[in-house]
Amino acid sequence: MSGTRRKAGRLELQVEGYRVWLVQRGYTPATIVNMLVDDARMWGQSDV
Repeated sequence: MSGTRRKAGRLELQVEGYRVWLVQRGYTPATIVNMLVDDARMWGQSDV
């Protein structure tokens, strides 16, 4: 994930750690993006 269109906002600190955790478990970059977007929606954040 070389760049993002949006800022992580309140979840910024957690997002990077979660992304690393997913990478270490073998998730593909596309899956990681989808999971982060879904999580942002779940938490009411539209800026991840």
